[in-house]
Amino acid sequence: MTHREGDPFGNFNFLVEIDGIGQMACHSITGLNSETEVMLHRSGNDRVSSVRKLPGLTKYGNVTLKRGYTGARELYDWRKQVIDGMFERRSVVVSILNEKREPIARYLLKASWPCRWEVSTFDGKGNEVLIEEIVLAVEAIDWQE
Repeated sequence: MTHREGDPFGNFNFLVEIDGIGQMACHSITGLNSETEVMLHRSGNDRVSSVRKLPGLTKYGNVTLKRGYTGARELYDWRKQVIDGMFERRSVVVSILNEKREPIARYLLKASWPCRWEVSTFDGKGNEVLIEEIVLAVEAIDWQE
């Protein structure tokens, strides 16, 4: 199936690249967002009953990456560096891909570092894939050409 101009892209075709780790396939990515606080302002001489709304600080959400657990240690090792006081920020690129697996959009997550690492529940009766999850604190998100 070819993509027609103006049609939205699927949410299932993406790739993650982390500086110092390389490319990795992920099950899902959540938390790509930004929010700017709204500051309310009213001068003492304003004679209107409404306030002015001004932009305040912009914050970026923590980004969660989930992938099938393969035993690879690179994400755990990066998290362990933070725990041990070896604070290392890295750039992370999330690429949205077209049907030919070519990037059509890239989001650069600047100055990222792992603030949480988790492996899904072990269940002796289950048959689901074990999932590794890492949560990244992100200082900024930019669109990258």
